[in-house]
Amino acid sequence: MAKLKLSGKIDSDVLVVGLGLVNKKLQIESGSAQLDSTPLLATLNAMGATANADEVIKLPGKNTKLVVFTGLGNLDSGVSTENLRRAAGAAARELAGNKSASFALPHKSVIELAAIAEGAALGAYTFTEFLGSKKSEQKAPLSDISILSKFADTTQAKDAIKRAEIIADQTALVRDLINTPPSHLS
Repeated sequence: MAKLKLSGKIDSDVLVVGLGLVNKKLQIESGSAQLDSTPLLATLNAMGATANADEVIKLPGKNTKLVVFTGLGNLDSGVSTENLRRAAGAAARELAGNKSASFALPHKSVIELAAIAEGAALGAYTFTEFLGSKKSEQKAPLSDISILSKFADTTQAKDAIKRAEIIADQTALVRDLINTPPSHLS
């Protein structure tokens, strides 16, 4: 299961940021991480990015090995906790094969921070026990998830991260039991 932590700076080779629509134009939402968005937006527009939910686009980064853009949808009325949870989960699923990632998604409260943590931790789940391919050919899920936040030093944020880890661990246990064939359950 992925280990979650709070951070005030990017501490991974992979940076995950949000991509949304404001007045029908693409906008990069990178929370507390600073990105030079002008060339990135030009590239994303040329690629046909839509910023829809579950859309994930990977580009080589300038200061990191990889910048991952995850769709947040329409931001004209703000971003919901469910959109943050889904965006973080979609990005974590797409990052299988990478050891760690820093998530710099926009959030204005600890509740939104908790949604990002839950989504990233739940998205890092994989069940590969009974797949026909060799273990060496399978991509390992994210093992370290760092969430960039201005709330990193608060007790409420640390509690939210612990809660997200517990939810992800227990959900993974249930998913494992559901995915395991009855002949292997004892």
